[in-house]
Amino acid sequence: MDDIIFLDPATIQKRKMKITDNDILSDLPYHPKCGLWFDHHLSSKLKEGEKFEGEWAPKKSAARVVYDYYENSYLEKYKEMVEWADKIDSGEITKEEALLPAGWRLLSETLESDAEKKVDDAYRRKVIEWLKVGEGVEGILGKEEVKKRAEAALLDLQDYFGKVKEFGRMEGSVAYLDIRGMEKFPHGNNYLIYLAFPNAKVSMKVYDDRTDKEIVNVSVGQNAFNRISKVNIGALMKEYGGGGHPVVGGTHLKRIDADGKIKEILGRLKE
Repeated sequence: MDDIIFLDPATIQKRKMKITDNDILSDLPYHPKCGLWFDHHLSSKLKEGEKFEGEWAPKKSAARVVYDYYENSYLEKYKEMVEWADKIDSGEITKEEALLPAGWRLLSETLESDAEKKVDDAYRRKVIEWLKVGEGVEGILGKEEVKKRAEAALLDLQDYFGKVKEFGRMEGSVAYLDIRGMEKFPHGNNYLIYLAFPNAKVSMKVYDDRTDKEIVNVSVGQNAFNRISKVNIGALMKEYGGGGHPVVGGTHLKRIDADGKIKEILGRLKE
Protein backbone atom coordinates (compact mmCIF):
# COMPACT_ATOMS: atom_id res chain seq x y z
CA MET A 1 0.00 0.00 0.00
CA ASP A 2 1.57 3.27 -1.14
CA ASP A 3 -0.62 5.78 0.66
CA ILE A 4 -3.79 6.27 2.69
CA ILE A 5 -6.02 9.18 1.70
CA PHE A 6 -8.92 10.31 3.88
CA LEU A 7 -11.83 11.43 1.71
CA ASP A 8 -15.31 12.79 2.20
CA PRO A 9 -18.02 10.63 0.54
CA ALA A 10 -18.98 13.58 -1.69
CA THR A 11 -15.51 13.48 -3.28
CA ILE A 12 -16.36 10.06 -4.70
CA GLN A 13 -20.02 10.80 -5.42
CA LYS A 14 -19.16 13.93 -7.40
CA ARG A 15 -16.14 12.34 -9.13
CA LYS A 16 -13.78 15.01 -7.81
CA MET A 17 -10.81 12.62 -7.68
CA LYS A 18 -9.34 10.27 -10.25
CA ILE A 19 -9.82 6.64 -9.18
CA THR A 20 -8.06 3.69 -10.82
CA ASP A 21 -7.95 -0.08 -10.40
CA ASN A 22 -4.95 0.43 -8.10
CA ASP A 23 -7.22 2.08 -5.54
CA ILE A 24 -9.06 0.44 -2.63
CA LEU A 25 -12.14 2.28 -1.35
CA SER A 26 -13.40 1.60 2.17
CA ASP A 27 -16.32 3.22 4.00
CA LEU A 28 -16.98 5.30 0.89
CA PRO A 29 -19.50 5.17 -1.98
CA TYR A 30 -18.71 2.82 -4.87
CA HIS A 31 -16.66 3.99 -7.85
CA PRO A 32 -16.73 1.77 -10.97
CA LYS A 33 -13.01 2.19 -11.63
CA CYS A 34 -11.71 1.15 -8.21
CA GLY A 35 -9.87 -2.14 -7.74
CA LEU A 36 -11.51 -3.12 -4.43
CA TRP A 37 -14.51 -1.71 -2.58
CA PHE A 38 -15.69 -2.31 0.99
CA ASP A 39 -18.71 -0.62 2.52
CA HIS A 40 -21.69 -1.11 4.82
CA HIS A 41 -23.96 1.89 4.15
CA LEU A 42 -27.42 0.88 2.95
CA SER A 43 -27.55 3.98 0.78
CA SER A 44 -24.46 2.72 -1.11
CA LYS A 45 -25.78 -0.75 -1.89
CA LEU A 46 -25.48 -1.57 -5.59
CA LYS A 47 -28.30 -2.88 -7.73
CA GLU A 48 -28.80 -6.64 -7.84
CA GLY A 49 -26.38 -8.22 -10.30
CA GLU A 50 -23.81 -5.41 -10.38
CA LYS A 51 -20.37 -6.99 -10.05
CA PHE A 52 -17.35 -5.63 -8.21
CA GLU A 53 -14.29 -6.86 -6.32
CA GLY A 54 -14.55 -6.60 -2.55
CA GLU A 55 -17.57 -6.75 -0.25
CA TRP A 56 -20.70 -4.81 0.62
CA ALA A 57 -22.57 -6.02 3.69
CA PRO A 58 -25.03 -4.31 6.07
CA LYS A 59 -22.71 -4.69 9.05
CA LYS A 60 -22.06 -2.28 11.90
CA SER A 61 -18.85 -0.84 10.45
CA ALA A 62 -16.74 -0.92 7.32
CA ALA A 63 -13.92 -2.23 9.52
CA ARG A 64 -16.11 -5.27 10.26
CA VAL A 65 -16.76 -5.81 6.54
CA VAL A 66 -13.02 -5.90 5.79
CA TYR A 67 -12.21 -8.00 8.88
CA ASP A 68 -14.79 -10.67 8.02
CA TYR A 69 -13.98 -10.64 4.29
CA TYR A 70 -10.36 -11.72 4.76
CA GLU A 71 -10.83 -14.22 7.60
CA ASN A 72 -7.09 -14.04 8.27
CA SER A 73 -5.67 -15.17 11.62
CA TYR A 74 -3.19 -12.29 11.34
CA LEU A 75 -6.10 -9.91 11.90
CA GLU A 76 -7.04 -11.48 15.27
CA LYS A 77 -4.93 -8.87 17.04
CA TYR A 78 -7.39 -6.24 15.82
CA LYS A 79 -10.48 -8.05 17.14
CA GLU A 80 -11.09 -5.69 20.07
CA MET A 81 -10.49 -2.62 17.92
CA VAL A 82 -13.02 -3.81 15.33
CA GLU A 83 -15.56 -4.51 18.08
CA TRP A 84 -15.18 -0.91 19.20
CA ALA A 85 -15.43 0.32 15.62
CA ASP A 86 -18.77 -1.54 15.47
CA LYS A 87 -19.97 0.13 18.68
CA ILE A 88 -18.88 3.61 17.69
CA ASP A 89 -20.08 3.50 14.08
CA SER A 90 -23.47 2.05 15.02
CA GLY A 91 -23.91 4.41 17.96
CA GLU A 92 -24.17 1.60 20.51
CA ILE A 93 -22.41 3.39 23.32
CA THR A 94 -23.49 4.39 26.81
CA LYS A 95 -24.16 7.92 28.01
CA GLU A 96 -20.99 7.77 30.11
CA GLU A 97 -18.92 6.70 27.08
CA ALA A 98 -20.36 9.66 25.16
CA LEU A 99 -19.37 12.29 27.72
CA LEU A 100 -16.36 10.66 29.44
CA PRO A 101 -14.74 8.36 26.87
CA ALA A 102 -11.78 6.11 27.65
CA GLY A 103 -9.74 3.50 25.78
CA TRP A 104 -10.74 3.03 22.15
CA ARG A 105 -13.56 5.55 22.52
CA LEU A 106 -11.11 8.19 23.68
CA LEU A 107 -8.65 7.36 20.91
CA SER A 108 -11.45 7.79 18.36
CA GLU A 109 -12.15 11.27 19.74
CA THR A 110 -8.54 12.31 19.01
CA LEU A 111 -8.76 11.55 15.29
CA GLU A 112 -10.38 14.86 14.40
CA SER A 113 -9.60 18.23 15.92
CA ASP A 114 -9.80 21.93 15.15
CA ALA A 115 -6.50 21.72 13.28
CA GLU A 116 -6.28 21.85 9.48
CA LYS A 117 -7.34 18.66 7.74
CA LYS A 118 -3.78 17.93 6.59
CA VAL A 119 -2.63 18.01 10.23
CA ASP A 120 -5.37 15.60 11.32
CA ASP A 121 -4.63 13.36 8.32
CA ALA A 122 -0.94 13.17 9.26
CA TYR A 123 -1.91 12.28 12.83
CA ARG A 124 -4.28 9.54 11.65
CA ARG A 125 -1.48 8.00 9.58
CA LYS A 126 0.72 7.90 12.68
CA VAL A 127 -2.02 6.09 14.63
CA ILE A 128 -2.38 3.58 11.80
CA GLU A 129 1.38 2.92 11.82
CA TRP A 130 1.33 2.35 15.58
CA LEU A 131 -1.55 -0.09 15.18
CA LYS A 132 0.26 -1.92 12.37
CA VAL A 133 3.26 -2.66 14.59
CA GLY A 134 1.05 -4.01 17.36
CA GLU A 135 0.79 -1.07 19.75
CA GLY A 136 -2.11 -1.51 22.17
CA VAL A 137 -4.64 1.22 22.80
CA GLU A 138 -3.20 2.16 26.20
CA GLY A 139 0.29 2.35 24.73
CA ILE A 140 -0.94 4.68 22.00
CA LEU A 141 -2.86 6.84 24.48
CA GLY A 142 0.36 7.13 26.49
CA LYS A 143 2.26 8.80 23.66
CA GLU A 144 2.82 12.51 24.23
CA GLU A 145 1.13 13.69 21.03
CA VAL A 146 -1.90 11.49 21.69
CA LYS A 147 -2.03 12.54 25.36
CA LYS A 148 -2.29 16.19 24.33
CA ARG A 149 -5.03 15.44 21.84
CA ALA A 150 -6.91 13.29 24.34
CA GLU A 151 -6.78 15.99 27.02
CA ALA A 152 -7.97 18.57 24.49
CA ALA A 153 -10.74 16.23 23.31
CA LEU A 154 -12.08 15.72 26.85
CA LEU A 155 -12.17 19.48 27.47
CA ASP A 156 -13.76 19.98 24.05
CA LEU A 157 -16.56 17.52 24.87
CA GLN A 158 -17.46 19.42 28.03
CA ASP A 159 -17.37 22.72 26.15
CA TYR A 160 -19.45 21.29 23.29
CA PHE A 161 -22.05 19.91 25.69
CA GLY A 162 -22.51 23.36 27.19
CA LYS A 163 -22.68 25.05 23.78
CA VAL A 164 -25.25 22.52 22.50
CA LYS A 165 -27.52 23.34 25.44
CA GLU A 166 -27.01 27.05 24.78
CA PHE A 167 -27.50 27.16 21.00
CA GLY A 168 -29.58 24.05 20.31
CA ARG A 169 -33.37 23.96 20.47
CA MET A 170 -36.26 21.59 20.03
CA GLU A 171 -38.24 21.78 16.79
CA GLY A 172 -41.12 19.44 17.47
CA SER A 173 -39.47 16.09 18.18
CA VAL A 174 -36.18 17.20 16.56
CA ALA A 175 -33.16 18.48 18.49
CA TYR A 176 -31.93 21.15 16.08
CA LEU A 177 -28.48 22.76 16.11
CA ASP A 178 -27.48 25.31 13.45
CA ILE A 179 -23.94 26.59 13.96
CA ARG A 180 -23.30 28.14 10.55
CA GLY A 181 -21.08 31.18 10.89
CA MET A 182 -19.91 30.28 14.39
CA GLU A 183 -16.12 30.18 14.30
CA LYS A 184 -14.21 27.81 16.57
CA PHE A 185 -17.32 26.01 17.78
CA PRO A 186 -16.12 22.97 19.77
CA HIS A 187 -15.98 19.73 17.83
CA GLY A 188 -17.83 17.41 20.22
CA ASN A 189 -19.50 14.22 19.04
CA ASN A 190 -22.87 13.08 17.69
CA TYR A 191 -24.16 11.73 21.01
CA LEU A 192 -24.07 14.74 23.33
CA ILE A 193 -27.07 16.42 21.74
CA TYR A 194 -29.22 13.56 23.07
CA LEU A 195 -27.93 14.16 26.58
CA ALA A 196 -28.83 17.84 26.20
CA PHE A 197 -32.26 17.05 24.71
CA PRO A 198 -33.22 13.57 25.97
CA ASN A 199 -36.82 13.79 24.68
CA ALA A 200 -35.72 14.24 21.06
CA LYS A 201 -36.51 11.44 18.63
CA VAL A 202 -33.92 12.66 16.13
CA SER A 203 -31.26 15.35 15.85
CA MET A 204 -30.26 17.62 13.00
CA LYS A 205 -27.00 19.54 12.94
CA VAL A 206 -26.23 22.18 10.29
CA TYR A 207 -22.69 23.50 9.98
CA ASP A 208 -20.20 25.03 7.57
CA ASP A 209 -17.99 22.71 5.54
CA ARG A 210 -14.43 22.57 6.78
CA THR A 211 -12.76 23.12 3.40
CA ASP A 212 -15.38 24.46 0.95
CA LYS A 213 -17.03 27.77 1.83
CA GLU A 214 -19.79 27.16 -0.71
CA ILE A 215 -20.98 23.99 1.04
CA VAL A 216 -23.19 23.50 4.09
CA ASN A 217 -23.18 20.13 5.85
CA VAL A 218 -26.21 18.47 7.40
CA SER A 219 -25.87 15.62 9.90
CA VAL A 220 -28.97 13.73 11.06
CA GLY A 221 -29.44 10.85 13.49
CA GLN A 222 -31.95 9.01 15.60
CA ASN A 223 -31.62 9.39 19.36
CA ALA A 224 -28.83 6.95 20.20
CA PHE A 225 -30.26 6.34 23.68
CA ASN A 226 -33.95 6.11 22.75
CA ARG A 227 -34.50 4.88 19.21
CA ILE A 228 -38.22 5.30 18.67
CA SER A 229 -38.16 7.30 15.43
CA LYS A 230 -39.41 5.49 12.34
CA VAL A 231 -37.65 7.79 9.86
CA ASN A 232 -35.09 6.03 7.64
CA ILE A 233 -32.35 8.63 7.91
CA GLY A 234 -30.04 7.22 5.23
CA ALA A 235 -32.84 6.98 2.68
CA LEU A 236 -33.93 10.54 3.44
CA MET A 237 -30.40 11.89 3.09
CA LYS A 238 -29.96 10.05 -0.20
CA GLU A 239 -32.82 12.12 -1.62
CA TYR A 240 -30.70 15.19 -0.95
CA GLY A 241 -27.47 13.84 -2.45
CA GLY A 242 -26.09 12.21 0.69
CA GLY A 243 -26.61 8.85 2.36
CA GLY A 244 -26.07 6.81 5.48
CA HIS A 245 -27.81 4.13 7.53
CA PRO A 246 -31.41 3.80 8.75
CA VAL A 247 -30.44 5.50 12.04
CA VAL A 248 -27.84 8.06 10.95
CA GLY A 249 -26.80 9.93 7.82
CA GLY A 250 -25.80 13.21 6.29
CA THR A 251 -25.46 15.30 3.18
CA HIS A 252 -23.71 18.33 1.70
CA LEU A 253 -25.77 21.20 0.31
CA LYS A 254 -24.78 24.12 -1.88
CA ARG A 255 -24.93 27.21 0.28
CA ILE A 256 -26.89 29.15 -2.32
CA ASP A 257 -30.00 26.98 -1.89
CA ALA A 258 -29.30 25.32 1.47
CA ASP A 259 -31.94 27.17 3.50
CA GLY A 260 -34.87 25.79 1.54
CA LYS A 261 -33.59 22.22 1.65
CA ILE A 262 -32.78 22.45 5.35
CA LYS A 263 -36.35 23.56 5.99
CA GLU A 264 -37.65 20.63 3.92
CA ILE A 265 -35.50 18.09 5.76
CA LEU A 266 -36.49 19.47 9.14
CA GLY A 267 -40.15 19.31 8.16
CA ARG A 268 -39.87 15.69 7.11
CA LEU A 269 -38.06 14.74 10.31
CA LYS A 270 -40.94 16.22 12.29
CA GLU A 271 -43.49 13.99 10.52
